[in-house]
Amino acid sequence: MTIRRRNRPPLEATVRVTRIEYDGAPATLAVVVPSASARTDAGSVLERATADLVRATDRHDVCSVAVAAASEILGFEAVAAYALDDSGTLSTVASTTSGATLPAELPTEGAVWLAFLSGDSRVVPGEECGLESDADLLVVPLGDAELLVAAAVPDRRLDTAAELVDLLATNVGAALGRVRRERRLERLHEATRGLMVAETESEIAEVAIDTAQDVLQHDLCGLHLYDADRDVLLPVAASERTREFVGTDGELPTLERGDSLAFDAFETGETRVYDRVNEVDGVMDPTTEIRSELLVPLGDRGVFLAGSVLPGHFDETDVSLAKVLCANVEAALERAERETAFREQRAELEERNGRLDEFASVVSHDLRNPLNVAQGRLELAREECESEHLDAVAQSHDRMAELIDDLLTLARQGRGLDDTERVALTELALTCRQAFEAVELAVVDDLTVEADRSRLRELVENLLRNAVEHAGPDPTVRLGALGAPDDPVGFYVEDDGPGIPEDDREQVFEHGYSTDADGTGFGLAIVRAVADAHGWDVEVTEGSDGGARFEILF
Repeated sequence: MTIRRRNRPPLEATVRVTRIEYDGAPATLAVVVPSASARTDAGSVLERATADLVRATDRHDVCSVAVAAASEILGFEAVAAYALDDSGTLSTVASTTSGATLPAELPTEGAVWLAFLSGDSRVVPGEECGLESDADLLVVPLGDAELLVAAAVPDRRLDTAAELVDLLATNVGAALGRVRRERRLERLHEATRGLMVAETESEIAEVAIDTAQDVLQHDLCGLHLYDADRDVLLPVAASERTREFVGTDGELPTLERGDSLAFDAFETGETRVYDRVNEVDGVMDPTTEIRSELLVPLGDRGVFLAGSVLPGHFDETDVSLAKVLCANVEAALERAERETAFREQRAELEERNGRLDEFASVVSHDLRNPLNVAQGRLELAREECESEHLDAVAQSHDRMAELIDDLLTLARQGRGLDDTERVALTELALTCRQAFEAVELAVVDDLTVEADRSRLRELVENLLRNAVEHAGPDPTVRLGALGAPDDPVGFYVEDDGPGIPEDDREQVFEHGYSTDADGTGFGLAIVRAVADAHGWDVEVTEGSDGGARFEILF
């Protein structure tokens, strides 16, 4: 038969009637047995709700699913989900739109509040929320900060209903935990952008503490960085509540080796969680009011500390998110260190370039001008008289001009590289060779290298000039790859001259060193300077024909 129910869908059921004796008198007992499909209605609703909970993306979505499912399962007149907000009030998140109306806020005292605090479902009188006295409330905690309240019609049994809603609440609580973790992780990644733009250790530490408070909800937290010179962990940043908690004008303690659990965690590199830290051997202050403590090392850079006055406060999610934050902090500290070193190097380079510019100006003006005057006077002297001494003067002038050119070239080596490009080394070497008619250039391997073209040309020209000056008349110079030609680890330039004695091979790269009376001693110094600017190494050894072999290693 079909049983029609007020405010609920019709129920298909079988009614079984039997005669019984009740209180010593004949009576009739009627038992309503729902059909199989009706008995599985609640299971279907829970199954559908579970699927909806998986798809929910925020707390409102989750609570809306919970309200709809609870209303359908129970058939109650009013169902609402509440959440504890930042002001400490239980406010409505979602509710049914028909039937009796539950209040927008719940009292933070009495039976409903006790149910929320205890985490246990219970039935309380409706008057607890200002409803009619004959209405009962089914109060079911959903998660750490949420509560489901359903208002039952009079004479409705709540024991079976509570069991069904408890099952729903388990799934809802899990969904709320998931969306809460996802939101916290999302906000944590957003906060990482702040870490990536912070420039100093102190700025990074402040961003980390702000994130720990706002995102991870650790109002007692601090960050210490390691000072290798003093072998201590120095306080860099802390939450305002931490400074108030510590007292002593907000001054945080320096942590020394062997005197604190935080230093032990830093030294071992292990994340540690203490549920009752005041009872742990080695705690810095056994009288502390802190009960729970979370310690997360920042590699070899420091340690993050979070605390709570409640025992067993930190769960797996807290630990996991703190590790994510600390990994980002460690990466930010490493980046800041690199950028600081780069800025210091750049400032040093700019200062050095300024000195080099000044030097070049002195060379160009104070040396070239008198040389130009001397060369002009020499030409006038040639017009007035003939003397063998004038040729010697001209040779000296040429020697001075060569020295000035080499000095200017050497000064330019102190500058940073211009833009690099893929340079065909074979083609460049053949171009350089045109300035040295006496040199026969043999290209063993066809090479392409990533380099500053003009600086690489200076390197090759000076190696060819070295062969002309030291390898004897009509030298042969070979150029080839070190390693596989298609993936070289460097290149070599060797001649067929007498070579360089092993004891002199390091000296040849020094400024002014030359075994030729007519040499300036700057050529191979320029070669090394160009290699250094590219981050290459240059070595000299013996060539295949006994001559000098210069190896440029990338």
